Amino acid sequence: MKNKKIYIVGILGIGKVGKAIYKLTKQYYRVLTKDINIDQLEKKSIDIFHVCIPYSTNFSKIVIQQILINKPKLVIIHSTIKPGTTRNIYNITKTLIVHSPIIGVHPKLYFYLFKFPAFIGPINKTAGQLAFNYFQKMRLKPFLFNNPEETELAKLIDTGYYGINIVFCKWVKE
Repeated sequence: MKNKKIYIVGILGIGKVGKAIYKLTKQYYRVLTKDINIDQLEKKSIDIFHVCIPYSTNFSKIVIQQILINKPKLVIIHSTIKPGTTRNIYNITKTLIVHSPIIGVHPKLYFYLFKFPAFIGPINKTAGQLAFNYFQKMRLKPFLFNNPEETELAKLIDTGYYGINIVFCKWVKE
């Protein structure tokens, strides 16, 4: 329970990714969540804001709106998104932001948070260092990239490769 309540953490989206992030962060910080049927964030100030919603045509609009309401010090986008999305959100909000995709098999994402590095695609050095320190405090192994486009593209490649392997295994089975 070290560092409890130093930060107030907000999580947007409590699906499989959001639940893994919630399980991790609640051990260290006060956590507020927002999903379809719950809104603990309302108009509260938060320090760290995790974005765990699926990509859609309204993704940026939803995230920007929530950033403007909650005014976090750092935004961490875990979603699989189109390259350039993190930078576009930063250009509008001017809030420190990083893209940090989660890698692993969905039913066991919490376990995989500790197995794989926490990749960080920062908008700038300040955002990168803040995210790096934050992840380290929660016993994760952070790894800094140069920018968010690198992690956004890497996640798309990883997801595509995973999908190809699934199709190949089904084909072999047939």
